[in-house]
Amino acid sequence: MRTGEVYFIPAGTVHSILDDLLIYEIQQSSDVTFRLYDWQRKDAAGNVRPLSIDEGIAATHFLKRDTYRIDPLVIPHEQYRHAVRALCDFFAVEEFNCDHPAAFTLPMRSSCRIVTALRGSMEIAGEGFARKIGKGTTILLPASCTSVIFRTTEHFNFLMTSIPGVENDIAVELGKAGYTSEEIDSLK
Repeated sequence: MRTGEVYFIPAGTVHSILDDLLIYEIQQSSDVTFRLYDWQRKDAAGNVRPLSIDEGIAATHFLKRDTYRIDPLVIPHEQYRHAVRALCDFFAVEEFNCDHPAAFTLPMRSSCRIVTALRGSMEIAGEGFARKIGKGTTILLPASCTSVIFRTTEHFNFLMTSIPGVENDIAVELGKAGYTSEEIDSLK
């Protein structure tokens, strides 16, 4: 794994997260975790966390993919780089990046949006609110915020996560940018 890489791990795929990694994990809501092995980690009370071997094997998806790493698809903009990093029926992750000051309107989405600053500081303003955020800060933009202005006086990099609409507004944007349905499907 390298900084900035994105991996799409389908439900039921056995996986682990190694030490010294900082990850931005987006997933469909679920209250289920089956531990097949846990490196003798302990819970808050100091007890070894229980394993769920039988349940984990029963829920495992055994079909192997050629790759789990996703290459971004870039939607051209004059002021900034807009890359779609992951896109499925349950969530979308987009990355915005620029090496100079900028001001622009965030793309409309049909759901709430989660914005997480990775680099720089920025101001996000919409109907009745304005917030400054910096590296490591996350802000939730309600779906009712239809017009959101983004301003920065320095280089910036942030992620925006949303739930694609029924018509998949992000896939439509990618299609208008010239990507084929096969290329769009490579984001999941």
